[in-house]
Amino acid sequence: MEIQELHNYTQAQFEDLKQLMSELSDRVNFTQSDLMLVLRDCNCHLYVILESLTPGTSPKGEGRIIGCATLCVFHSPTGTKASIEDVVVSSAYRGQHLGKQLMEYVLEQAKAFAPIELHLTSNPMRVAANKLYQSIGFQKKETNCYQMMITDEASSTTGNDALKQSITYLIGKERAEGNLEPVTPLFVSRMLNVPLDEVEKCMKEIGV
Repeated sequence: MEIQELHNYTQAQFEDLKQLMSELSDRVNFTQSDLMLVLRDCNCHLYVILESLTPGTSPKGEGRIIGCATLCVFHSPTGTKASIEDVVVSSAYRGQHLGKQLMEYVLEQAKAFAPIELHLTSNPMRVAANKLYQSIGFQKKETNCYQMMITDEASSTTGNDALKQSITYLIGKERAEGNLEPVTPLFVSRMLNVPLDEVEKCMKEIGV
């Protein structure tokens, strides 16, 4: 097994990540569009645990994704901070201390941004996870945590822009991998898990 930052992925690896996100929350509808937005954001670093398909012979970066964590770096007037999000190890691989190895790797990578203040949240019901975070140096902070979802017309416009960016990225990825066949709306719809009519509209607007 190896831990590394994800830059490219296979369809099978996307399915692995989708399964991991569903283990975090059954309310998450994780799409390839979501994944591409993460990979294209220079302030987001998605680290994954890879299990080699054929130990000792699989090329670097190939294999099943069995765990992940995201380091989201941002700057504020009070200093550089980062939020560690979506930490999860596949239920089939728990009990092997992989979560600790993953978190230690993330902390090591975070040193590149030092001095930096790290934040993370964890559901109190995740007893093992909370014990892990405290064992590697995180301190429990007594504060209120608030959340708000903003959905309005502006959000819809932003969503369309994000879809256009994902379509452009997907087409470029296919070309870079040597696929010279026309990228159809149906193909994009299936890859990004987005309704076909939305894809057709966006592809028409960007002229592809």
